[in-house]
Amino acid sequence: MSKIFTHLERASPRYFKNLFTEISEFLQTPLDIGVEAELSVGIAKITAKTNQSESNHQYNPQLYISILERLSSLYFEQSDYLKAFNIKQEQLQIEQQYGFRAFVGASYLNPQRQAINSAQLQAENPETIAEEIAASGRGQDVKRLRERIGGTEHKLTIIHGQSGVGKSSILQGGLIPALQQEAIGERDALPVLLRVYTDWVGMLGQSLAQAFEEVRGNQLFANLDSSAAILEQLRRNADRNLLTVLIFDQFEEFFFVYPDQGQRRAFYEFLRVCLDIPFVKVILSLREDYLHYLLELDRLFNLTAINNNILDKNIRYHLGNFLPADAMAVVQSLTERSHFYLEPALIDELVRDLAGELGEVRPIELQIVGMQLQTEKITTLDKYRQFGTKEKLVERFLEEVIHDCGAENEQVARLVLYLLTDENGTRPLKTRAELAADLATEADKLDLVLEIFVASRLVLLLPESPADRYQLVHDYLVSFIRQQQSNEILAELAREREQRLQAEEKLKLEQDAKQILVNAQQEAKREIRQGRMQLRVSSGLAVCLLLFAGISSLYAFNQIQFAKEADGKKQEAENKVTTAEAKYKLVNQNLEATQKQQAAIQQKAQELESKKTDAEQKFQAAQKNQQATEKESKLAKQKTQQANQSLLAAKADLEEVNQKASELQEKNAQAQESIKTASEKIKTAEVKLQQAATKQQQAESQAQQAQSTVNQAQAKLAQAQKATEEAEAAREEAQKGTELERAGVNALRQFEYAGELESLVAVMHSGKELKTLVKDGRPLEKYPAISPIFALDTILNKIKERNQFQGHQGGVLSVSFSPDGKTIATASLDKTARLWRLNGQLLQEFKGHQGIVLSVSFSSDGKTIATASLDNTARLWPVENLDRLLVRGCNWLHDYLQNNPNLGESDKRLCDDIK
Repeated sequence: MSKIFTHLERASPRYFKNLFTEISEFLQTPLDIGVEAELSVGIAKITAKTNQSESNHQYNPQLYISILERLSSLYFEQSDYLKAFNIKQEQLQIEQQYGFRAFVGASYLNPQRQAINSAQLQAENPETIAEEIAASGRGQDVKRLRERIGGTEHKLTIIHGQSGVGKSSILQGGLIPALQQEAIGERDALPVLLRVYTDWVGMLGQSLAQAFEEVRGNQLFANLDSSAAILEQLRRNADRNLLTVLIFDQFEEFFFVYPDQGQRRAFYEFLRVCLDIPFVKVILSLREDYLHYLLELDRLFNLTAINNNILDKNIRYHLGNFLPADAMAVVQSLTERSHFYLEPALIDELVRDLAGELGEVRPIELQIVGMQLQTEKITTLDKYRQFGTKEKLVERFLEEVIHDCGAENEQVARLVLYLLTDENGTRPLKTRAELAADLATEADKLDLVLEIFVASRLVLLLPESPADRYQLVHDYLVSFIRQQQSNEILAELAREREQRLQAEEKLKLEQDAKQILVNAQQEAKREIRQGRMQLRVSSGLAVCLLLFAGISSLYAFNQIQFAKEADGKKQEAENKVTTAEAKYKLVNQNLEATQKQQAAIQQKAQELESKKTDAEQKFQAAQKNQQATEKESKLAKQKTQQANQSLLAAKADLEEVNQKASELQEKNAQAQESIKTASEKIKTAEVKLQQAATKQQQAESQAQQAQSTVNQAQAKLAQAQKATEEAEAAREEAQKGTELERAGVNALRQFEYAGELESLVAVMHSGKELKTLVKDGRPLEKYPAISPIFALDTILNKIKERNQFQGHQGGVLSVSFSPDGKTIATASLDKTARLWRLNGQLLQEFKGHQGIVLSVSFSSDGKTIATASLDNTARLWPVENLDRLLVRGCNWLHDYLQNNPNLGESDKRLCDDIK
């Protein structure tokens, strides 16, 4: 404990107490009384010795770093990953600022600081330019940018370069500290940095107020919530002897946030007014492949302050990658300052690996790889080779950030990184909802991962309405993420989507089950109603059976009564026979009486005859009645017999009916039971039938859905194949477009600093390739690259060079046209003069001078050339044409043609007509 106080005496008491309190609260354990007493004594000594009231890590950064490291470890062990990570980031920044860490990874560079000597107890410690910037030669860039801001010529400066070349770092770690260190003329520089553009007015107002307070030490009470208020404050700054520098970093994001031209016009108008305000300078920093977006500003507004040429080379300031020598200087400087010494052979091979085929080192890659070297403690070439390539170190950097998210969040972190890339090698913008949709069951861990990624500067947070969006910080990291994690992540995403689909299907099934339950309940109620109705019918049937039994009994009773009536009719029929016989006897008696009185009553013959006839008729009727009576008698006898038989049968039937009634009662009970059982079976059968019908419908529906799914899957497969082909074509076109963008920019750069014709040839090749890509007739805004068009237009408008004459071995000091303008004479450091056609063809070379040929000139007739040389001579040279050359040839061959016996006659006369 006493050793700790020896170090702590150099720090302020409040600084120590704050840290101690935080550790104590975190551990949530009471302190030992002896330890607490010793700490109290130590704090009293520190207070008495330093008499400081404010805590500051400048007094003892090493102690501060060690405590932060311990705190981060404790929070991580307690699974408070976000707080652990924030403390770790603070530790890394302080280590870099005070020279304990050589590299900072993907973070921005911060200004350098020096620890305050406890004996001096200085209150101020001005920030200095970051060591990385000074060591890499970028200090010269900072100096030039500062001069541009201090001069009157450059109201606007556009810093451009590829992603990862260090544009943001040179602003934050170089230019801003340089502006703050020293006044520009009689004015204090007021740098205002802006990187977020969703609410650019509000953010710019806050940044302006904060910068004013830092520079002047006074709070700005103006309400800067509108562009008009900001512009008014800029005018007041000019009156307060301030030079305001508005720095819009990562300005390409502005075009992502405001894709509509109408939304961008407000900023354009603000920028136009800023350029007209005295003592206000503007810096736009963006990737070079977005430079052509600024042409829109030229078209929409009259920018007289920059001569309506926003992409003029006097406005643009290019930042490129490190040359290998600069990269080596950076590595050596940073490792020496942090006492992290690397073997020279390791530095050489590391720089060669980083430079690759391009012969340039990307600053972002240097920082990431360097940080991993220090983390893995790789200091020799052998260890570097054993560990693997630079790609392995970049992979380790990503793994470190993923590790900071905690083991339980590792898979989500990998998925998020992968989702923030695409197959075209770019960094798509995605909302949290879009990321969560792809993560399915892991979405609850997303917020923590995003916070850590944003805090590590691995991912950018772009506040927008209605939802914030996230983007990977550098294009450089896209290829590593997709190459290292592609197959595994794709499989995991497939699993996540499958789980999401299963969850959705399960939810749907649960909903369907609930609906089926509701339907079943309704069906059950209907079945209960039907059962009750069937019960009523069954009860009615039972009653009917009972009634039938009663009717059968009544029928048997009626048969018995009928038999009795038949017996009564028989007796009546017998009585009628007796009566008929009596009447027959009476008729016979009457007939005999009539015959006796026939003679006495002749006068009454007619009447008697009539009576006779009537009597006969009556007799006949009586006979008939007798016959009928006999028949009735026979029938009565038969009926009596039948009645007897029916009576016997009725008795038997009655017994049988009684027996059947008894059986019927039993069967009725059984029938009721059967009816009940049958009703239940019918109900069960109907339920099963309904279920079978439902299952059949479901099966048919599922079959239809399956067929539909198959059809959709086939269609989606075809679409996916087509989309894959289109995506591959789009990726190739995007890649080619990127190459053409770079080629266009490089051609412009070559035109400015090298040969004009070479740059025109290069951009013509790019233009022809672009024409091949857009032969489908698409509009200009859908071209994969614009810079070749811009470069070709710019070069053709500015080019002056027509041709090049190559052949001299030294510099050309003098040039002269012939009087007819068809030839050119040149004088060179190679001691020769030459004659050329205008198309670049060499006609003659004049050799003879012993010194440099200083000048050359034609005679008035163009037949002679005069040259002047450092060999103290001037010479005349004939300008040869065909006639002269033929004459010279003939003069040379004269003796040969005349004296050679082996020549033919035509050869001997070769020069006869040449004079």
